[in-house]
Amino acid sequence: MLEIRPEAQADIPHIHRLLVSAFRNHAEADLVDALRAAGAAALSLVAVENEQLVGHVLFSPVSSEFDLFGKQLLGLAPLAVAAEKQNQGVGSKLVRSGLELALTSGWDAVFVLGSPAYYARFGFSRVDDWNLTCTYPVQPQEFMAVTLKPHGLDGCGGLVSYHPLFSKFGV
Repeated sequence: MLEIRPEAQADIPHIHRLLVSAFRNHAEADLVDALRAAGAAALSLVAVENEQLVGHVLFSPVSSEFDLFGKQLLGLAPLAVAAEKQNQGVGSKLVRSGLELALTSGWDAVFVLGSPAYYARFGFSRVDDWNLTCTYPVQPQEFMAVTLKPHGLDGCGGLVSYHPLFSKFGV
């Protein structure tokens, strides 16, 4: 049985190993450790099956260049699932649980850089309608957001910035 829950202290080394394995480098794992240490890991969820950590997702605060109403905005990154558990719904369950937790925790919207084919199923869509741009050089269709509250991005515009640690780790 798959369990989705907030990360615990004992999960941290397992999360690190999962991220290194999933991304085949240390950048994302080191980024997550640094965001956690900086107090910028707003929501961190793990997927556990048979007492084994098989997935992880992190949400950290992002900001919009123009934010007239003080919106609470998150970025979803990274998302990782153990190789042997991919294509079994683990990532989807992590994302859905994370979005539900973000909503109940008072966040207004969540941004993601990724595959439109994958993230559209969770309500993510291009940010063009909100006049928002990304700090990273990506295709416009790969920068998406989902509003968690009605009018979740009203009053926002311009450049969306992730935590400075993302640039430090080249992620």
